[in-house]
Amino acid sequence: MTAVRALHSALVGTRPGLVGRATVIGIGAGIGSVLFHELILGVTWLVTGREDFSDAGRVASPHLPGLGVWFLLIAPVLGGLVYGPLVQRFAPEARGHGVPEVMFAVARRGGRIPATVAAVKALASGICIGTPRSPGWCSAWS
Repeated sequence: MTAVRALHSALVGTRPGLVGRATVIGIGAGIGSVLFHELILGVTWLVTGREDFSDAGRVASPHLPGLGVWFLLIAPVLGGLVYGPLVQRFAPEARGHGVPEVMFAVARRGGRIPATVAAVKALASGICIGTPRSPGWCSAWS
């Protein structure tokens, strides 16, 4: 038990401990960023047939060629129909843009956000961003 306390005081009370914690947090955030980017690319490819749909113009999805350009109307609706129930069912406290929820967690919960909420919000955001839509589309669903 004293070894754990010594490690804790070394991590909390010293400059090298702070640098070590900051390094671990930075590496974790970087890995999370890369995974989130890959999630967005995967959803975009799944829905549109391309990793980058932004420069495709008014074209149909190769996955659903029968829809033609109607795909551009249907895809964001489907993304919103997945996003809304996903957040409502599994993380209702994560609705909205996220800043008020983080402020509430810091003020009332000691900065703790449940892992389920973070995972569901990341997945829902990846779906929202990965489907072709107009700006602000998914925030209207939350």
